[in-house]
Amino acid sequence: MRQTTPYQTPAAVAAYRDDLAARCSLTDGAEDPAQSRVVTTRRHDPEALLVEALGHFTSAREVVRQAECLEALGEIAEQRRGDPNLAIRCYERARQLAIAADDRALSERLARRLDAIATHGDVQRAAS
Repeated sequence: MRQTTPYQTPAAVAAYRDDLAARCSLTDGAEDPAQSRVVTTRRHDPEALLVEALGHFTSAREVVRQAECLEALGEIAEQRRGDPNLAIRCYERARQLAIAADDRALSERLARRLDAIATHGDVQRAAS
């Protein structure tokens, strides 16, 4: 029997993220200041939370949720880090997973994201 996960939707992942952040804030007064700083930093790091969720969905074999996490990581790479190569890798892997799961809407959305990056990159190269 396949193991199910309580985090079936992106909203549930967000609720899990908020719950995790709340639990982490309980350790801010920990006796070990180094531990407190690590926890505080992670609480404010959406990438770390997404990577944790991605690991959870991977072990639970929730392919569509894996793709959604990768899509979100690609968005972060694209917007905050300005790293289109990492964004492309995230989007391409997410699209492969979406195709494998037969999620056409997600697959098409990811294809549009990849096209937008390619178009934007062409415009930047032409301007330089």
